[in-house]
Amino acid sequence: PPTNPIMNVVTTTHTTIQVQWEIRSSSSSPIEGFHLHYKRELGGWQEIQVSSNKREHTFESLQCGTRYHFYMTAFNEVGEGLPSDAVTAKTLGVGRMCYDRSIKEIKSSLDCKTTTFTSLSKSDLLCVLMSVELCVGR
Repeated sequence: PPTNPIMNVVTTTHTTIQVQWEIRSSSSSPIEGFHLHYKRELGGWQEIQVSSNKREHTFESLQCGTRYHFYMTAFNEVGEGLPSDAVTAKTLGVGRMCYDRSIKEIKSSLDCKTTTFTSLSKSDLLCVLMSVELCVGR
């Protein structure tokens, strides 16, 4: 089987984490693909398969302000290699604020002079970053 890949986190946003990997010298049989395993801090493991010519992958539609764990294996006709060391990354955001209300309803419920809203994802629920200015004491 192939040797274990070396995996690193490249970038994070509010809803994505990009990982890349290197392959050490492999066995005589060429690598056929990779299994990427990932999970939220308190969730169960999920797996995706990527082709042998890829050396990076972007996980999308993630929850903002959430820690994720990743590891991977390479496989070929001989079998599946040992797993990479696990890596951990957190999506941007101080916490996930999920609303099934419209932005207008959220904005009108706040007692602040200036509020900036950025819609990040509508996949599960609306994840909204709120940047509130001049809000203290109002």
